[in-house]
Amino acid sequence: MANLKIVVGGHFGAGKTTLIKGISHVRPVLTEAKLSGLGDDKEYYPNKTTTTVGAEWGKLSIGNLALHMFGIPGQSRFSFIWDSIGVGTKGYIFLIDSTKPELWEDTMEQIDFFMERHPAPFIIAANKQDLPDAKSLDEIKKAFGDYNVPIILISALKNINTQELIKKLLEEMVKHGKQTK
Repeated sequence: MANLKIVVGGHFGAGKTTLIKGISHVRPVLTEAKLSGLGDDKEYYPNKTTTTVGAEWGKLSIGNLALHMFGIPGQSRFSFIWDSIGVGTKGYIFLIDSTKPELWEDTMEQIDFFMERHPAPFIIAANKQDLPDAKSLDEIKKAFGDYNVPIILISALKNINTQELIKKLLEEMVKHGKQTK
């Protein structure tokens, strides 16, 4: 069985933990802690009570592949661990909250960080598409078009298009020769 490291990134509140919990075939290891009040924790998500403070892990088995999903903290104050998590990564999923375009720049900073230090194929998951104020694919493509990567509309909470997301990431990895190296 081939073990592949996949990093799940994205801005604070994008849904990384929810995605890993929803697609993992094993009980995920989570590193959530109560919000501390530092930074902009409550500005965009006033009802959110926890945040990821370390690497989270889940595993998804597909045929002879074991995808080890590592979720990273979305807040830049935890960026000191990003470099360590990026080592050996074969692919990335970067999530955005489709209802919060004002936070997308944070995800773009993560993309740029990882592509500079640990380049690998990636896709963008436009999460929270089940909400009425979610931005359209065209609006999201306009913001992320410079990256020229697939954008998949999902709802991690309702498990909508999450299998398509994984399939598309694997296609990108095969396309770029990163599937088993």
